[in-house]
Amino acid sequence: MTDCRFSRLLTKLEIPLLLAVPAVMATALLAGVEQAALAMLVVVALVLALFFAGYEASRPGLRQIMPTLVLAALGLLLASRSFRRLKELHL
Repeated sequence: MTDCRFSRLLTKLEIPLLLAVPAVMATALLAGVEQAALAMLVVVALVLALFFAGYEASRPGLRQIMPTLVLAALGLLLASRSFRRLKELHL
């Protein structure tokens, strides 16, 4: 029961958390905070952690996860091949 409540809470917080990223960035830049990059890193890490916690709490099926995993693996493969090719050209 509490797992379902937690999942619903995270789902409701998704949009405000996504809007918090540019809000914190704008506030830090307008206020002249020297550590604006560090503040943004903390906010983005928090938003991603809460997003993934909500995603895992919703217990997605394998049909929802597999396309993302395949595309991530394909992107990693292409990035590593292009990095290797760039390395060969510069040596």
